[in-house]
Amino acid sequence: MKKKTFLAITASVVFAATIISCGSDSAKETESHAVVVSEEVAVEEVEAVVIESIDGADLFASSGCVACHQVDVKTVGPAITGIKEAYSGNADGLTSFLKGEADAIVDVAMAAVMAPQIETTKAMSVDERAAIVEYLLN
Repeated sequence: MKKKTFLAITASVVFAATIISCGSDSAKETESHAVVVSEEVAVEEVEAVVIESIDGADLFASSGCVACHQVDVKTVGPAITGIKEAYSGNADGLTSFLKGEADAIVDVAMAAVMAPQIETTKAMSVDERAAIVEYLLN
């Protein structure tokens, strides 16, 4: 009888140890899976940032620039083609103008009309200004 009790206790201990050790492996698998999921989320966030870009033409229109600047026709302000020609190879100069740090080199006589609008372009982010400059020069 003592031998049967001893075998029953030993079998119970072995069974319990097996269950505990299996549970630990399962917990480890879950933890490693959680890490993989976190890494995948981080990659997706980076890709989302890369995919998201600013359309210079849309920003030019939505900021009200088209009220004074048309593609081929001078209206209140110079035509976009005139801006492109004047600032060709000088994106930094156009950027400086839009930041309010440089004088106009296109239609200088009308620069005072543009002065209030410079506040709008000065308030833009670096990326927004760069998108508008790219749109105007390309």
